[in-house]
Amino acid sequence: MDINQLVVQVTTNALPIIFAITVHEAAHGYAARHLVTIPPGLQVGSRLTR
Repeated sequence: MDINQLVVQVTTNALPIIFAITVHEAAHGYAARHLVTIPPGLQVGSRLTR
């Protein structure tokens, strides 16, 4: 396997995984912001949920 094939294989495998992780974490943020009655992060003043 030459270097070009390796780069293509790693890229085609890594990008969808990175995208899926990003969407998954964004869903956590959405659920925390919109679906929880009293957001715990806002109660304690977490800077990530402001």
